[in-house]
Amino acid sequence: MTNFWLIFVTGLTTGGLSCMAVQGGLLASAVADEKQGQGAAPAKTIALFLGAKIVAYTALGFLLGWLGTVVQLSVTTRGVIQALVAIFLIGTALRMLDVHPFFRVFAIQPPKALTRWLRRFSKDGANDHATPIFLGGLTVLIPCAITQAMMVLALSTGSPWQGALLMASFTLGTTPIFFGLAYLATKLGQTLQHRFTLATALLILALGLYSAEGALNILGSPISFATLKQRYSTSTAEVVAAVPPSQPTPEASVPTTPPSSKGTSISQTPTPPKETPKPQSAELTINVTDDDGYQPSNTQAPAETPLQITFVSEDVYSCASAIVFPALRMQLYLDQDDRQTIDIPLQKAGTILRYTCAMGMYSGRISFK
Repeated sequence: MTNFWLIFVTGLTTGGLSCMAVQGGLLASAVADEKQGQGAAPAKTIALFLGAKIVAYTALGFLLGWLGTVVQLSVTTRGVIQALVAIFLIGTALRMLDVHPFFRVFAIQPPKALTRWLRRFSKDGANDHATPIFLGGLTVLIPCAITQAMMVLALSTGSPWQGALLMASFTLGTTPIFFGLAYLATKLGQTLQHRFTLATALLILALGLYSAEGALNILGSPISFATLKQRYSTSTAEVVAAVPPSQPTPEASVPTTPPSSKGTSISQTPTPPKETPKPQSAELTINVTDDDGYQPSNTQAPAETPLQITFVSEDVYSCASAIVFPALRMQLYLDQDDRQTIDIPLQKAGTILRYTCAMGMYSGRISFK
């Protein structure tokens, strides 16, 4: 079962900043009315915006959980989505740093026609709540990087209600930092706001690079930081080898009846054809934890031999429980306390098989020799 408290903490610690970077343009449009004296106070405007966002993402989680009963995202699709989100985050950070006018394309704003219609609709003040509520609902169209990962997790639940609770928990977690940053931005002076923007841009850039690293791992790229780290650890850390397959017991020879000395033929029962013995599999056990991901993470297995890997999870709530083998296009989902075994097809000598969690945060490798 999903740990909704951990999902909430994820939103509270990393999701709020990421969401603020991606969805801040919509909120800025809602606050713009207040600056012109036409809308609600900033705190009320931000609260309405975030309230609508929570409702919208809860409904989205319900839909994703329902879709999860009939469909799952492929490994490639998962990696491509995360790569696009990483590009957007990096582009947003470079726009905030004013590196080049090109990066202004990463500023997401609602269509001008929609903005004009909303301002006319709320012109008399009686409907001053319409703009922030409507724009808050639109945030489902531009989810941030961490939200993308939560959407994939909601899809994997295969339950509409669990999907709704998961997205609601995460969105609630993002609310305090999102509200605090947005409200602070409306109160800062020009000098302090410039420093605030610079610090925020650098943090968003770090998140973008982190998301790019995860995308490279999910897609099985050999140039990610995790891959380089594993290459280094191969020569400095102990490599755990899989248990080799047991040797089949040789069959006892069947004695043949010698021909009769009197020349009389003797009827013999024909010997049935020998069955080809099924090849034995090497065995490997990998423990899944919230702290270290996969232990051991650097392993060896015999080449040209079937391999059985048993993943064991104990009290695991993180994305480490969703395991992806990019080269095999294989995915595995573990429960909180679970034990599952998968079969790896024969691999040639020199092959390095990598696996990672659904977000690309934890990874491991198997070398076939």
